[in-house]
Amino acid sequence: MDQKKIDTLVQEALTNPDPDIQYMRAEELTNELTIFYGKPEQGMEDERNQKLINNCYGVFYQHLRSQYREVQGNAIRQFQRLAPLMRSQEVKYIGLELLKSSIDGVNEIRENYHICLQEIVEKIPSQVQSLDEVQEGILKKLGELKEAVKKLQVSKQIVHQEIQQKVEIQAELLKILSSIMSRWPKLYQKDFSDLLLDNITNSNELSIRKNSCVCLGYLGVCLNQQSLNNLIQSKILPFIKDLKFDQQNFTKILCLNQSLNYLAKSSGKFFDKLLVEQIFQRYFQTQNEQNKVDLDNINQYAEILEIQLLTINYILTNHHTRAFDLQLIDSITPLIDFDPLGVAAIEEENPYDDDYYPDEVSDSTWRVRRCTLYTFQELLKIQPQLYKLILSALFGPNQIIMRRINEKNAEIKLSIIQFLISLVQASAITKEDISTMEVEQLSLIKQRSIPASISLIELVEQLLDKIQSIFQDNQEQQSLKSESTKLLLAIGQYFYTQIQTSNSCFIQIINIVKQSIIGSPINYSNEQKLASILTMKTILNITEPAEFQIPILQQMVLILLEAVNQKYIRIQVEGYNTLETIIWVFKKNFDEKIFQSSLNQIKQNLIIKIQIDNLDQEVKSSLFQLASALFKNFGSIFTNTEIEQLAQISLTRLQIEALTTNIINLVQYFKNLNDPKPLIQNIANQLQRNDKAQTFITLIHLIKNNKIDQKLAADILSKFKSITTENYDLQLQTLQVLIKFTGIKLPEQLIRESVRIGLQQSKIKPEIEDFFNLINQPQIIESEILKQLGKEELYSAGQIYCSILKNIPGSISNLYFSIVTNRQLKLSTLRFLHKYQNHQKALEILCQLIKDNQDSDLAAIVIGSAVSDFQQIQKLIDQNPNQYQFYQALKEFTEIKQIANPINVAKYILEQVNGKDKTIATICGDILGGFLKQSYQSLEQLIFESLKNPSQSIRYTCIQSLKYTHQWSQKAQILLEMLQNEKDLQILTGIIKALTQNIQHIYLNNFIQYLKYCLRRYEEKELNFGNFVEKRDDAKDLRSLSFDLLELFLDKQNIELNIILDEVFEKFIEDKYDETRIPRLRIVMKIVKKDPQAVVSHVAILAKIFEPILKTLQQNLQKSDQNLDKEIEKIRLIVNIMQGMKQSSTDADKFLKDNVTQKIHDFIRQ
Repeated sequence: MDQKKIDTLVQEALTNPDPDIQYMRAEELTNELTIFYGKPEQGMEDERNQKLINNCYGVFYQHLRSQYREVQGNAIRQFQRLAPLMRSQEVKYIGLELLKSSIDGVNEIRENYHICLQEIVEKIPSQVQSLDEVQEGILKKLGELKEAVKKLQVSKQIVHQEIQQKVEIQAELLKILSSIMSRWPKLYQKDFSDLLLDNITNSNELSIRKNSCVCLGYLGVCLNQQSLNNLIQSKILPFIKDLKFDQQNFTKILCLNQSLNYLAKSSGKFFDKLLVEQIFQRYFQTQNEQNKVDLDNINQYAEILEIQLLTINYILTNHHTRAFDLQLIDSITPLIDFDPLGVAAIEEENPYDDDYYPDEVSDSTWRVRRCTLYTFQELLKIQPQLYKLILSALFGPNQIIMRRINEKNAEIKLSIIQFLISLVQASAITKEDISTMEVEQLSLIKQRSIPASISLIELVEQLLDKIQSIFQDNQEQQSLKSESTKLLLAIGQYFYTQIQTSNSCFIQIINIVKQSIIGSPINYSNEQKLASILTMKTILNITEPAEFQIPILQQMVLILLEAVNQKYIRIQVEGYNTLETIIWVFKKNFDEKIFQSSLNQIKQNLIIKIQIDNLDQEVKSSLFQLASALFKNFGSIFTNTEIEQLAQISLTRLQIEALTTNIINLVQYFKNLNDPKPLIQNIANQLQRNDKAQTFITLIHLIKNNKIDQKLAADILSKFKSITTENYDLQLQTLQVLIKFTGIKLPEQLIRESVRIGLQQSKIKPEIEDFFNLINQPQIIESEILKQLGKEELYSAGQIYCSILKNIPGSISNLYFSIVTNRQLKLSTLRFLHKYQNHQKALEILCQLIKDNQDSDLAAIVIGSAVSDFQQIQKLIDQNPNQYQFYQALKEFTEIKQIANPINVAKYILEQVNGKDKTIATICGDILGGFLKQSYQSLEQLIFESLKNPSQSIRYTCIQSLKYTHQWSQKAQILLEMLQNEKDLQILTGIIKALTQNIQHIYLNNFIQYLKYCLRRYEEKELNFGNFVEKRDDAKDLRSLSFDLLELFLDKQNIELNIILDEVFEKFIEDKYDETRIPRLRIVMKIVKKDPQAVVSHVAILAKIFEPILKTLQQNLQKSDQNLDKEIEKIRLIVNIMQGMKQSSTDADKFLKDNVTQKIHDFIRQ
């Protein structure tokens, strides 16, 4: 910063008597600070600048007490501008000064300091956590003010004005305190709940009570479990047990309920079981006392009931509340009808006109009905499977929910629609009808004689009726209609299966859409029209075509053709998109002749609209997509004249529009054009601008479907500057079609590039295999293959070489006779060439190569393709039972040939594998796995009986085969029992891999009990190498895979977290391998996210675990050649765990800070 310039500006701003000069110099100082904050940190220079920065803020601070109002206002604006840029140093300096003046300053200007402090608290960056002294100062002053007010209240002097001033300061300070705690709830770690509770219960100032409740809620996040329980059980619940409606007691009870509500909002998820039980019991007690309450006190009662119900809402995510789900539904269902004053009587006029009868203005009981609906919504969000019980409770003969939607209160109507949206979404999860047994669990439902089963189709019909009536009612508020459109969309999205099988529902939807489209804009907003079309689109996913759908679909077309003429762009776009969907429905489910008239109507609209130049780009895009769908599915409806017309339009659009992708997609369907050259040239030119797949696809179709001369072919070919990896297959298909239909010759450069890039592919797709044969340049191809050939290119090289040899008689014999040279390439080629040609001495030559150990693995694969039946390979295996290559040959044979009787082959394999090594057992397991994928039922008994075989190699082979299918998942219990009894590490590892690959299909209890043996398996040994001794643990990989499996199971199912943590922390410190430490840490991190409290009791173990990990990290950092990826991953996991613990437990956070944080900082500095 320019010290001279800043000093000059500061001097003028403070000493010049002209307020305009003061105003402008403050602005200039802010500009200088803004420039400085925009620069990177400058180390020592930045520290020297701090004094200048403080001087600038000192100017603004002084200006707040200026005698000129415009100077004061300007200073406030400067604080507002700079607050988002402030750093810790400035916040600490100016925050305390502003706090002091906002308390002790002159009354007229004190508000200025308060406003600026509030601005700083709300706008400074969240990472600037330097308001702890400010917060401590606020709490200290609040205590002093409270005592001062009490003394003044008992004095005999007339001090109302002084009391009022101190109360105002209290309210202002509490507002600032609540803002600080909302942004940094754990900034101040001391318990000041007594101060807040005193404010809540004894203050007469509403803002003091309210902000004290808010602060108490945030304080709950800082308190440990014991302190939180003590606060609620000892200082809140006992005082709200009884209902008292005199002014003093009611205010106290209400405020304490509000404080508990805020605590539940911030910390309810972590309340312990006893506390949850007490809160529910208190709520049920309050609700049951309704009959004892006089009508004069009913509004006060409703206020208490609403707050308590809202508290229940906040703790519903706590797993201890699951025990109360059914009782809660039973209890709150009648509250949807809660109207003790009778002012919201459904569809009834108020029979009284005198002033005594309470009206809606004086009624607040509607808030209970609204909160009840919120509670149902929250239940459905957390426990969607409860929808069946909720559906039965609220629907049926009494129609409690549907009747209530007709009441006078607009808020309730809106809340009911929002609840119905949640109900529809939850219903879609299981889509089951209600079972009698579940219904009978609710006493309320039995009392109301609601039927034990209600079908979803009945629900849909009722909802559609209600939506239609809301849309048609001119008096309904727009917000209700807006929410009703969301309900309509939800019905279409989740219940399209039910709708398409119901004639009445289908017709209802169409009627709603029709009314929306043709209805007056006064009654039907664009939002309603759009939602109606989108709903129609969702229900068009027809899986069960029926005769009754035909006239409805025909009517849909007419409605949509009307919709695309609307002015609103989104309606036009979605209208055309829905017409496209209808076309697919016609093609998939019905005969073309049935909808010939509808298709022609769509076509005529399309041809007219597509020619309009000034259409919105999005509308044009949807038009071209619609045209593509029509051509693809019903191309015969277009005449040659119409095709020529569309071709000309497309060519024009390609030259001036940005919609090239949509247009290119359309023109691929144009056939037998009179003059295709301009269009094809334009498409070919696109290759120089982009290399998109659709461009090649369109070129292929146009070349196939139109006459192409040599000149045009050469022009297309000139656009291929090179062959690239991206879209390689499509590039070769385009060239292949070009050669096939025009006979053009490719330049040598393109041929070589096609071979070179082809060798980089994992394999050559069948559709382009003929390309290399078609270009008829075997010498160029062979030389390029030999030039580029490596081990990784063998597979694709064999395919390419085979494609040029397969049609040449005697090629296979030549390869075998010259097998000595370029043996790997020739063997790879023979692997594919045996499909087309045979050689009598093939097996003899290949067996000799295996015997001589010359590319024996490749030779084995070729044997698999060369033999014609299983008996040939069986003979070779019998002759060489310990030679793994012949089992490899059998594997190749089973993969490319259809095995008529796999069970016989499987039995033979299991007989042969007995006593063999792991390599042969693995290959045999892969063969059996292939059989299981195709014929599981016939092999299931054999495989599971063989798992009991005493032979380790047979058991291992069977386990290996199970990785290839999940059909055995119902018998997973057998594998889990093997985990407890099996001793062989390889078999155990195989079982864990099989379970891991199929975990999504396995549902088991006591899973961890079975897995425990593998999680705790250690096979430690010392290997003496003379100069040094190496320690090794052969079970390390088994443990690593087992923890990976445990992590997946944790993601998939609800398990008792403490049981998992016991396994994770078992020998964690001693288990020094990264392969096991990292998955353990991942599991801890996920548990911290699920329920941090579960980990709190293990915090001491965590600290001990982190210490050796960090020590290892520091050692590895000193090694220059060390890969630090795993070290970084461990640090990331540790930091995430600590962050999660910080948010859940003050004690745990403090412990980890004291024991781990400094070590992490040391590590990061290194």
